[in-house]
Amino acid sequence: MSAKNVWRRLANWGVMAFVAAVLYVFIMPSYRQGEPSIAGKKAEDFPLTVAGKQTRLSEFRGKVVVLNFWASWCGSCVEEMPDLDRLQARIRSRGKFRWTTEP
Repeated sequence: MSAKNVWRRLANWGVMAFVAAVLYVFIMPSYRQGEPSIAGKKAEDFPLTVAGKQTRLSEFRGKVVVLNFWASWCGSCVEEMPDLDRLQARIRSRGKFRWTTEP
């Protein structure tokens, strides 16, 4: 194997290692656009309106809660609504389920 081929192979492996490292960083759950991960952390209690009634997040302790804060001017927020509708249909069968949106 010639020296030129060795350098070419090393360069190819170096590029692949760099690409793999970049993908690894972006795939990690701790990467949230520069913010630290909130996975597994306790949510702070706050008031909210569900089906027109004032309540607090703490009243849903032990239940699955999906909070989605969005705005009508946010294009990607509006685009994700069909996905949230599918999620609602999928988990509705797991018991009492209320759906609320607070734009």
